[in-house]
Amino acid sequence: NLKPTITISGNKATYEGSVNLTDAYNSIYEYHKKNAKIKLEPKEEYIRTYYFNSMIKTHLSASKYSKIDIDEANYTVHTVIPDGIVNTDRNIITFDNPMAISDLVIFSNFSIAILDTTYNYTIDGDILTLTYERHDTGQRFNIYYELKFKKVQN
Repeated sequence: NLKPTITISGNKATYEGSVNLTDAYNSIYEYHKKNAKIKLEPKEEYIRTYYFNSMIKTHLSASKYSKIDIDEANYTVHTVIPDGIVNTDRNIITFDNPMAISDLVIFSNFSIAILDTTYNYTIDGDILTLTYERHDTGQRFNIYYELKFKKVQN
C-alpha cells in the first residue's frame, strides 16, 4: 500500500511516501504462529514488540536525513526524503540515507540507511520509473526495486 510521490525541481528531488504494514504484519504473525515451537504472545503485542519497535523504529532512526512519522496504532509510516540530486546527463537520482525508498517495503535493512543510494530513472511519456539494483552477498540473485510515478503537474 505504498503511495509515493516524487517532486523534481531543477536538479533537486524530494521523495514522499506512506506505507501501511498491517497486512504484512498479520501475515508474518500467522506464519510464525504456525511454525513456532513455543507459544507466542498475543498478535498485537508480538507485532508491536518484535517488528514495529525493534525493526521499524530502530532501522528508520538510522536514516538521519529523512523526516519519518510513525503511527503505531495503525502500523503506518510516512516518510519525506529531501535533497535528492538529479543528474540528467546520467539519468540518475541520488538520495542520502533513503531508507523508505529502498527497503521499507521489506521491513528495512539498517545498512541501506547509512548509505547514499543512486536510482536509475527513465521517462516514458508521463511515467517516471525509478529502479534500484544491488547485489545481495551470499545470494544467487540481485535485489531489484522499481517505483513508477505518474506526472501530475509541471
